[in-house]
Amino acid sequence: MAYFRWHGLTSDGQETSGLISAPNNEAAQMALMYRNVAVLSLNQARYQSLRARRRFLVELIAKLALLTSHSLALHKALEIVDLQTADAYNKANLSALLADSGSGQSFSESIADQFPETSLYVIGLIKSGEESGRMSTMLQILSTHFEQQAALRK
Repeated sequence: MAYFRWHGLTSDGQETSGLISAPNNEAAQMALMYRNVAVLSLNQARYQSLRARRRFLVELIAKLALLTSHSLALHKALEIVDLQTADAYNKANLSALLADSGSGQSFSESIADQFPETSLYVIGLIKSGEESGRMSTMLQILSTHFEQQAALRK
């Protein structure tokens, strides 16, 4: 699976950009068309290690758990984390998550798209949080799960 940086326009004319994983350029373009993004540029991105991607996802879940526990909406929490993120690669992932959120795609689908290596357990917990209206609780459970996994590795 390759990664592509993209820049485009949403259906309402707003500029957006992000990172998408797809088998090839054509599949990436089709996925973006499905999201109602008019692609202005699409380039294959450098690969980020799975360890770095997992570390970022773990940190993202922990931050979202904290922010949503204080009654912030998930989209607003993503915006805050985006403002605090300096790394270009991670910022591209966050931009894609925000674009997906703005286009109505569920957070679980967006995480599965942006982090295809994510386990079904993680995706399932996020999905159950969406469906039950208890996203903050599920994010906290995931954050605790990741902390316990890290402790076991030490």
